[in-house]
Amino acid sequence: RGLTSVGRVSWDRSSEPEAIAIDNLAWVFRNFYVDSWWHEVLEFVRRFVLASVISIIWPGSVEQTATALVACTVALVFNAMQRPRVLAGSQAMQTWALALLAAFV
Repeated sequence: RGLTSVGRVSWDRSSEPEAIAIDNLAWVFRNFYVDSWWHEVLEFVRRFVLASVISIIWPGSVEQTATALVACTVALVFNAMQRPRVLAGSQAMQTWALALLAAFV
């Protein structure tokens, strides 16, 4: 009811349902290597932690800033090690954005 289930997608558009699924979900993974599809999920978790969790715990304290700094640094190191993005410019922009975020936290 309201959910659509499509079998494993192999990215080759060999069938109509597969092509539709790829078109509908491409915004999530088109910028990542095929084996790095999970990176967008981790990006969501990072954003959620920085926007929601960090704002609730220890408001205005040094611990809050330190926790945000650790979250940014972990994301930066992980992104630099994994290099999940297809386009070099996109990868560089993400790395610089995370570095600046960590620097200004």
